[in-house]
Amino acid sequence: MTKLCKHIDCLGILHLRKIPKPIKEFITKSSKSYFSRNELYYESKPLYKISELREKLLSCLCNSKFVNYIIFDYTINFSAQVYYFLMSSKAKTDLIQQALDCLQEDVNNMVALIENRKHYSLKHTLPQNDSIVKFRNIELDNKLEIYSYVKSFGKSNFTFISPGLGSILIAPFFKSIWGNSFKHILYSRFKNKDNLEFNMPKNLGKNLYLIDDNIGSGFTTQELITLLKNHNLLGTSAIEYDWYLYDIISKGLSPYTKFNYAIYDKISLLNTRNHKFLDQAIEILKKEPKSYYKYLKQNNFNQHFYNDLTILFNIGKNIAKQYLPTQVYNKALFFTKQIIKVYKGV
Repeated sequence: MTKLCKHIDCLGILHLRKIPKPIKEFITKSSKSYFSRNELYYESKPLYKISELREKLLSCLCNSKFVNYIIFDYTINFSAQVYYFLMSSKAKTDLIQQALDCLQEDVNNMVALIENRKHYSLKHTLPQNDSIVKFRNIELDNKLEIYSYVKSFGKSNFTFISPGLGSILIAPFFKSIWGNSFKHILYSRFKNKDNLEFNMPKNLGKNLYLIDDNIGSGFTTQELITLLKNHNLLGTSAIEYDWYLYDIISKGLSPYTKFNYAIYDKISLLNTRNHKFLDQAIEILKKEPKSYYKYLKQNNFNQHFYNDLTILFNIGKNIAKQYLPTQVYNKALFFTKQIIKVYKGV
């Protein structure tokens, strides 16, 4: 069977050579191939429309692993956007739980697909009303990368907590794979002209572990550690780190503050993709799909000999080796190699 990882780029988009007819309206055509997302994935939509699209996609499930991956990629995104919207708009608790149930179901289905299990759950539906769910990009949106990180993390008794929309997908993967409970924190460091927005979930429980999608300056982690100091926080980690930013700060070429590696007990050597790159790539995919391949290659992705996750790994390890103590680097290297191994096996 052809591996998924060979066809998924740094944004988590699947590249196809032939059109999957059941979901034709959900993909983008280019001169060379087809891409697994289009403007429907990224645009703002009424809540009822998102619910209808999710149901339509799920009705297209078939025997093709590639088609089903595209379907669950969409439905996870839809559920996460709705769940975050309802949380941030302080909707009724039952509506928030309904959206969360959909998100967990969609993640469970994606994990089942990745692990070649045939049974999918189709019990839950998203709430429906006329509210416009304003699109905001989920920064780490490569579901296969999240799966590989969580699988490599291993089983634990932590209750995972994660901030904001960017890392909203990670904890449901922990619950699906390892059975961990989790809480999401509505946290935005730059909301309302730099006024901190922070809503602490109730009944956080014991053995908390802070999990995030990517680390730049580390300010979010530092602030949350302080805010959670009375809640038995036992550790923190993220999937990606901005090693490039760490390097230029270390060389005195940037006024920003570099993150403190010592506060992360599971460091990966996966480098982040900057926000400008992600935003530009998405705009090109939507408006100039024929230029999408070219854009990836100009930024050193979509290479013939390496998948994009390996490229991010190579960037990170080459920089981190210069700055991390040997013991810390070796531990991070071992952990990241496990992530890459899982990723390559899917």
